[in-house]
Amino acid sequence: MKLPNEKKRSSNDPQVPIQDEIIAQASEIEFAKKILEMLAMTQSEELTCDEVFALLDQYVDLDVKNEDAASIFPLVRQHLNICGDCLEEYFALKKIMANIQ
Repeated sequence: MKLPNEKKRSSNDPQVPIQDEIIAQASEIEFAKKILEMLAMTQSEELTCDEVFALLDQYVDLDVKNEDAASIFPLVRQHLNICGDCLEEYFALKKIMANIQ
């Protein structure tokens, strides 16, 4: 059943409604914006996720003790600012370490 406002795409796939195509394009635009933001924050010296993971316990330990972990490990902080996966690990580890102390 076709809705009154629903128009069909005239190009490759006539079965995909125009509104679905617009939503897909908007998602692609948001993804491109995120990639450009990450590229803009790229530095000449960076750490990989593995390198950050190896230092994360020390970073969190300092942070939990209210020491300035970001100034001691600036590259770790920089990486956490752009990597959602490592940031998740940071918060999980911080929660665990805060409960231990």
